[in-house]
Amino acid sequence: MISVHIKEKPDLNWNKRLLESDLATIYQTKEWGLLLIENGKKPLFLEFVNEEGIIIGQLLILVYSRFQKRKILKNLLPKIREHKLRTEQ
Repeated sequence: MISVHIKEKPDLNWNKRLLESDLATIYQTKEWGLLLIENGKKPLFLEFVNEEGIIIGQLLILVYSRFQKRKILKNLLPKIREHKLRTEQ
């Protein structure tokens, strides 16, 4: 069975394991993740661990609200408030 360990910071061997992969990109490095943190983002470092406790895979993901990029809330909230005021009158 494979388990997933979710961490907010990478371990010391993150980039070493990354360099062993043919699929590695700069967007999976610990430096990229730390840069995201410095810019107010929330990256998560996932480690896929087998039954023997060996890390067999890893993935850097970015967590954000689906509304964050679209600015929906900025546009939607005033409309909701306006609608609420009209229905209360």
